[in-house]
Amino acid sequence: MIIPKPEKIDIEFIDAKLTGMAGSLFVARLANQLKLPDLLKDQICLKKRNRGCDDKDSLLGLIHNFCAGNGKLSDMDALRADKPAVSLLGLEDVRSSKRMGEYLALFNANFVKALYSVAHRLCQQIGFLAVCYGFSTVI
Repeated sequence: MIIPKPEKIDIEFIDAKLTGMAGSLFVARLANQLKLPDLLKDQICLKKRNRGCDDKDSLLGLIHNFCAGNGKLSDMDALRADKPAVSLLGLEDVRSSKRMGEYLALFNANFVKALYSVAHRLCQQIGFLAVCYGFSTVI
């Protein structure tokens, strides 16, 4: 029995940056269209030191994790390690789960009201767009 010589297979190694959260690009674009980063930056001023992850990126990272179906604080570590996703979402940095827990523990009633204000403004914008243009145009 003669076994034919297999064809030569060329393997090319590249430094591809892949992520399992590529679908989150839709959420990031919608957030940018609705000016969510600016609203968070204007309304939430909890962080005191000028180092590490800022308020806007902390909350956007949390929001993106929730939108991706990740409901645990420990999921922040997976997002933080996924550098392509962090870049894709337009975030400068992402807090670790430990730091996010410490950050969220600082929220008092005034900061919760500020977050509610941001959510209320987003709902108004989405409602207006849905009424004027139809919901399928908004999404």
